[in-house]
Amino acid sequence: MGWVLLILGLLVVMAALSKTPKGAKPLTLKERLGMFAFGAVVALIGLALIPPPQTPQNPQSAQSVQSAQPSQPAQSPQPSQTEQASEPPKTQEAEMPPPPVLPGLFWVDITLNLEKAPFGFRFSAEPSRVIDGVWRRWAAAVDPDTGAEMWVEIATYGDKVLHYEVSVSGLNAEPTASWLLPYLATAPFDGNPQLESKAWAEKALGQVRQGAPLERRVGEAVFVLSGNPPTFYTLEVSHRDYESWLSQHLR
Repeated sequence: MGWVLLILGLLVVMAALSKTPKGAKPLTLKERLGMFAFGAVVALIGLALIPPPQTPQNPQSAQSVQSAQPSQPAQSPQPSQTEQASEPPKTQEAEMPPPPVLPGLFWVDITLNLEKAPFGFRFSAEPSRVIDGVWRRWAAAVDPDTGAEMWVEIATYGDKVLHYEVSVSGLNAEPTASWLLPYLATAPFDGNPQLESKAWAEKALGQVRQGAPLERRVGEAVFVLSGNPPTFYTLEVSHRDYESWLSQHLR
Protein backbone atom coordinates (compact mmCIF):
# COMPACT_ATOMS: atom_id res chain seq x y z
CA MET A 1 0.00 0.00 0.00
CA GLY A 2 2.82 2.41 0.88
CA TRP A 3 4.62 1.91 -2.43
CA VAL A 4 1.35 2.34 -4.35
CA LEU A 5 0.58 5.67 -2.61
CA LEU A 6 4.18 6.85 -3.06
CA ILE A 7 4.19 6.12 -6.80
CA LEU A 8 0.69 7.58 -7.25
CA GLY A 9 1.68 10.77 -5.43
CA LEU A 10 4.85 11.19 -7.51
CA LEU A 11 2.88 10.72 -10.72
CA VAL A 12 0.40 13.43 -9.69
CA VAL A 13 3.25 15.80 -8.79
CA MET A 14 4.94 15.16 -12.14
CA ALA A 15 1.64 15.76 -13.94
CA ALA A 16 1.22 19.08 -12.13
CA LEU A 17 4.73 20.20 -13.16
CA SER A 18 4.66 18.92 -16.74
CA LYS A 19 3.76 20.91 -19.80
CA THR A 20 0.27 20.61 -21.25
CA PRO A 21 0.22 18.38 -24.38
CA LYS A 22 -0.64 20.08 -27.62
CA GLY A 23 -4.36 20.16 -28.27
CA ALA A 24 -5.25 19.61 -24.60
CA LYS A 25 -6.89 22.18 -22.41
CA PRO A 26 -4.17 23.92 -20.34
CA LEU A 27 -4.38 23.65 -16.57
CA THR A 28 -4.81 26.80 -14.51
CA LEU A 29 -2.30 27.75 -11.84
CA LYS A 30 -4.85 26.90 -9.14
CA GLU A 31 -5.42 23.46 -10.64
CA ARG A 32 -1.67 22.79 -10.85
CA LEU A 33 -1.15 23.89 -7.22
CA GLY A 34 -4.01 21.67 -6.07
CA MET A 35 -2.60 18.68 -7.97
CA PHE A 36 0.89 19.34 -6.62
CA ALA A 37 -0.35 19.58 -2.99
CA PHE A 38 -2.48 16.46 -3.32
CA GLY A 39 0.34 14.47 -4.93
CA ALA A 40 2.85 15.57 -2.30
CA VAL A 41 0.54 14.57 0.57
CA VAL A 42 -0.23 11.18 -0.97
CA ALA A 43 3.49 10.54 -1.58
CA LEU A 44 4.37 11.45 2.02
CA ILE A 45 1.65 9.14 3.37
CA GLY A 46 2.90 6.35 1.12
CA LEU A 47 6.48 6.91 2.29
CA ALA A 48 5.36 6.72 5.93
CA LEU A 49 3.50 3.46 5.28
CA ILE A 50 6.55 1.70 3.80
CA PRO A 51 7.77 -0.58 6.61
CA PRO A 52 11.36 -0.23 7.85
CA PRO A 53 13.86 -3.04 7.12
CA GLN A 54 13.35 -4.51 10.59
CA THR A 55 9.92 -3.90 11.99
CA PRO A 56 9.51 -4.60 15.71
CA GLN A 57 6.75 -6.94 16.73
CA ASN A 58 3.58 -4.92 17.04
CA PRO A 59 1.72 -5.02 20.32
CA GLN A 60 -1.53 -6.96 20.10
CA SER A 61 -4.42 -4.81 18.91
CA ALA A 62 -7.18 -4.36 21.44
CA GLN A 63 -10.42 -6.20 20.68
CA SER A 64 -13.33 -3.88 20.01
CA VAL A 65 -16.39 -4.11 22.20
CA GLN A 66 -18.02 -0.94 20.95
CA SER A 67 -20.85 -0.29 18.51
CA ALA A 68 -20.23 0.37 14.82
CA GLN A 69 -21.24 4.04 14.74
CA PRO A 70 -20.70 5.74 18.11
CA SER A 71 -21.54 9.36 18.70
CA GLN A 72 -18.17 9.85 20.37
CA PRO A 73 -15.06 7.76 21.10
CA ALA A 74 -16.05 5.13 23.66
CA GLN A 75 -14.26 5.34 26.99
CA SER A 76 -12.99 1.98 28.09
CA PRO A 77 -11.77 0.81 31.49
CA GLN A 78 -8.04 0.59 32.07
CA PRO A 79 -6.73 -2.23 29.84
CA SER A 80 -5.74 -5.48 31.50
CA GLN A 81 -2.13 -6.58 31.68
CA THR A 82 -2.52 -8.67 28.51
CA GLU A 83 -3.73 -5.63 26.56
CA GLN A 84 -0.92 -3.38 27.64
CA ALA A 85 1.66 -2.35 25.05
CA SER A 86 5.20 -2.13 26.31
CA GLU A 87 5.65 -1.10 29.91
CA PRO A 88 7.92 1.93 30.38
CA PRO A 89 11.35 0.74 31.51
CA LYS A 90 11.77 0.99 35.27
CA THR A 91 15.27 2.35 34.84
CA GLN A 92 13.88 5.12 32.65
CA GLU A 93 11.33 6.06 35.33
CA ALA A 94 14.07 6.23 37.95
CA GLU A 95 16.28 8.49 35.85
CA MET A 96 13.70 11.02 34.68
CA PRO A 97 10.12 12.01 35.52
CA PRO A 98 7.43 10.36 33.40
CA PRO A 99 6.23 12.28 30.35
CA PRO A 100 3.14 14.49 30.60
CA VAL A 101 0.17 12.39 29.44
CA LEU A 102 -3.42 13.37 28.74
CA PRO A 103 -5.08 12.43 32.06
CA GLY A 104 -7.37 9.41 31.90
CA LEU A 105 -6.86 8.74 28.18
CA PHE A 106 -5.62 5.33 26.96
CA TRP A 107 -4.60 4.62 23.37
CA VAL A 108 -7.35 1.99 23.07
CA ASP A 109 -9.92 4.75 23.70
CA ILE A 110 -8.98 6.12 20.28
CA THR A 111 -8.26 2.94 18.33
CA LEU A 112 -11.15 0.70 19.46
CA ASN A 113 -13.85 2.14 17.24
CA LEU A 114 -11.59 3.38 14.44
CA GLU A 115 -10.58 -0.23 13.73
CA LYS A 116 -14.22 -1.25 13.19
CA ALA A 117 -16.74 -0.43 10.47
CA PRO A 118 -17.50 2.10 9.12
CA PHE A 119 -14.03 3.60 9.75
CA GLY A 120 -11.77 0.75 8.63
CA PHE A 121 -8.48 1.93 10.16
CA ARG A 122 -5.76 -0.67 10.78
CA PHE A 123 -3.18 0.52 13.29
CA SER A 124 0.52 -0.31 13.25
CA ALA A 125 2.97 0.41 16.06
CA GLU A 126 6.67 0.77 16.67
CA PRO A 127 8.82 2.01 19.57
CA SER A 128 10.35 5.44 19.35
CA ARG A 129 13.91 5.40 18.07
CA VAL A 130 14.71 8.47 20.15
CA ILE A 131 12.91 8.21 23.53
CA ASP A 132 12.79 4.96 25.50
CA GLY A 133 9.31 3.84 26.54
CA VAL A 134 7.48 5.96 23.96
CA TRP A 135 5.57 4.20 21.17
CA ARG A 136 4.20 5.53 17.89
CA ARG A 137 0.90 4.12 16.58
CA TRP A 138 -0.54 5.11 13.21
CA ALA A 139 -3.17 4.19 10.64
CA ALA A 140 -4.37 5.46 7.26
CA ALA A 141 -7.67 5.00 5.44
CA VAL A 142 -9.60 6.45 2.51
CA ASP A 143 -13.09 7.92 2.85
CA PRO A 144 -15.11 5.97 0.25
CA ASP A 145 -17.56 8.85 -0.15
CA THR A 146 -15.02 11.58 -0.99
CA GLY A 147 -11.76 9.79 -1.79
CA ALA A 148 -9.97 11.87 0.86
CA GLU A 149 -6.97 10.38 2.67
CA MET A 150 -7.36 10.06 6.47
CA TRP A 151 -4.38 9.70 8.82
CA VAL A 152 -4.34 9.14 12.59
CA GLU A 153 -1.17 9.02 14.71
CA ILE A 154 -0.81 8.52 18.48
CA ALA A 155 2.25 8.93 20.72
CA THR A 156 1.95 6.73 23.82
CA TYR A 157 3.83 5.94 27.01
CA GLY A 158 2.76 2.59 28.36
CA ASP A 159 -1.02 2.67 27.82
CA LYS A 160 -1.36 6.44 28.22
CA VAL A 161 -1.55 9.03 25.42
CA LEU A 162 0.92 11.91 25.23
CA HIS A 163 -0.18 13.32 21.89
CA TYR A 164 -2.46 12.41 19.01
CA GLU A 165 -3.29 13.97 15.68
CA VAL A 166 -5.64 13.39 12.76
CA SER A 167 -5.18 14.70 9.20
CA VAL A 168 -7.40 14.74 6.13
CA SER A 169 -6.05 15.55 2.67
CA GLY A 170 -7.31 15.50 -0.90
CA LEU A 171 -9.08 17.60 -3.50
CA ASN A 172 -12.34 16.96 -1.65
CA ALA A 173 -11.02 16.91 1.91
CA GLU A 174 -13.43 19.36 3.55
CA PRO A 175 -16.51 17.07 3.80
CA THR A 176 -14.44 14.31 5.42
CA ALA A 177 -12.65 16.71 7.78
CA SER A 178 -16.01 18.14 8.87
CA TRP A 179 -16.95 14.89 10.63
CA LEU A 180 -13.62 13.18 11.41
CA LEU A 181 -11.83 16.04 13.20
CA PRO A 182 -14.78 16.94 15.49
CA TYR A 183 -15.16 13.22 16.28
CA LEU A 184 -11.52 12.95 17.41
CA ALA A 185 -11.90 16.17 19.42
CA THR A 186 -14.27 14.27 21.76
CA ALA A 187 -11.57 11.88 23.09
CA PRO A 188 -12.54 11.01 26.70
CA PHE A 189 -9.66 12.42 28.72
CA ASP A 190 -10.25 14.02 32.12
CA GLY A 191 -11.45 17.60 31.90
CA ASN A 192 -12.48 17.47 28.24
CA PRO A 193 -16.01 18.87 27.74
CA GLN A 194 -16.68 16.63 24.75
CA LEU A 195 -19.68 18.45 23.26
CA GLU A 196 -17.93 21.82 23.58
CA SER A 197 -14.76 20.44 22.01
CA LYS A 198 -16.74 18.99 19.11
CA ALA A 199 -18.53 22.31 18.54
CA TRP A 200 -15.21 24.19 18.66
CA ALA A 201 -13.65 21.90 16.03
CA GLU A 202 -16.67 22.27 13.74
CA LYS A 203 -16.48 26.07 13.97
CA ALA A 204 -12.68 26.20 13.65
CA LEU A 205 -12.78 24.21 10.40
CA GLY A 206 -14.57 27.12 8.76
CA GLN A 207 -12.16 29.70 10.16
CA VAL A 208 -8.72 28.11 9.74
CA ARG A 209 -6.38 29.56 7.12
CA GLN A 210 -2.98 28.44 5.85
CA GLY A 211 -0.24 29.60 8.21
CA ALA A 212 -2.75 30.66 10.88
CA PRO A 213 -3.56 27.69 13.16
CA LEU A 214 -6.29 27.98 15.77
CA GLU A 215 -5.56 26.96 19.37
CA ARG A 216 -7.79 25.99 22.30
CA ARG A 217 -6.73 25.10 25.85
CA VAL A 218 -8.91 22.86 27.98
CA GLY A 219 -7.68 21.81 31.42
CA GLU A 220 -4.28 20.20 30.87
CA ALA A 221 -4.76 19.77 27.10
CA VAL A 222 -4.04 21.92 24.07
CA PHE A 223 -6.00 21.63 20.80
CA VAL A 224 -4.41 22.99 17.61
CA LEU A 225 -6.33 22.98 14.32
CA SER A 226 -4.41 23.97 11.19
CA GLY A 227 -4.61 23.41 7.47
CA ASN A 228 -4.78 24.68 3.92
CA PRO A 229 -8.49 24.71 3.01
CA PRO A 230 -10.06 23.04 1.21
CA THR A 231 -7.41 20.36 0.54
CA PHE A 232 -5.73 19.73 3.92
CA TYR A 233 -6.76 19.83 7.60
CA THR A 234 -5.02 18.67 10.82
CA LEU A 235 -6.10 18.49 14.45
CA GLU A 236 -3.43 17.93 17.14
CA VAL A 237 -4.20 17.29 20.81
CA SER A 238 -1.53 16.97 23.52
CA HIS A 239 -0.73 17.76 27.12
CA ARG A 240 0.12 21.42 27.61
CA ASP A 241 3.67 20.45 28.70
CA TYR A 242 4.25 17.92 25.91
CA GLU A 243 6.18 20.22 23.56
CA SER A 244 8.56 21.45 26.25
CA TRP A 245 9.10 17.90 27.54
CA LEU A 246 9.77 16.66 24.01
CA SER A 247 12.23 19.44 23.21
CA GLN A 248 14.28 18.55 26.32
CA HIS A 249 14.63 14.95 25.20
CA LEU A 250 15.49 15.80 21.60
CA ARG A 251 18.45 18.01 22.42
